[in-house]
Amino acid sequence: MSSFVLITNIFDRYDARSILREYKEQTVVENRFRFIKNPLYVRPLFVKKNQKLEALSYVVLIALLIYMVIHIRVRRALKEEKEPLELVGKVKSF
Repeated sequence: MSSFVLITNIFDRYDARSILREYKEQTVVENRFRFIKNPLYVRPLFVKKNQKLEALSYVVLIALLIYMVIHIRVRRALKEEKEPLELVGKVKSF
């Protein structure tokens, strides 16, 4: 038997099934947060104040935002290239 934990604060507007449906439809968001959930990055963290954990969470979210901005800009720049770029492993960019 397995379980799926989904935490939210919008139960007053939606029932559990619709919240789960909305969550499952957000694959792009979940793919972006995948690195946060990776055991290499997420380990037990002991802090004395909740404010420190909250601040660290904001730093991680800002890092994710910067990653996304860079990702979007690189994709746009690659669309404008006339020739494919050679990447690591002699793979062409498109």
